[in-house]
Amino acid sequence: MIIPILRGINCFDVENLESYRPTSSSFSLIIEVDVGTSNHDGTDIFQFRVCTAEWLQEKYHDEIVFLRGVILVTNFSYPALRQRIEKLVKSISADDWKEYAIKLSRWGQWEFEDDKDF
Repeated sequence: MIIPILRGINCFDVENLESYRPTSSSFSLIIEVDVGTSNHDGTDIFQFRVCTAEWLQEKYHDEIVFLRGVILVTNFSYPALRQRIEKLVKSISADDWKEYAIKLSRWGQWEFEDDKDF
């Protein structure tokens, strides 16, 4: 059984995610979540969009959309976001890394998702 660890959350849309304060109630950010294991230094990246319902409404209007890899928030709080992602990361159990990554990729896009050689 592996022990997953959240090693970091990165966002290239803003300079400092921890101090980010949206200027509007309608916003969207792409984040990359680095997850590894307790016995290995490496990580894999899982990508998510963090956004508000207002942003989704503006983007898609009255369309019907399928949402995978979306973290819906009412407002932005880095500590709350990190805590919720950490809870998700720890809630998944698996015997090996590939099994774990496939399970976590049900929520976010895994960097090796379509890699047939993995």
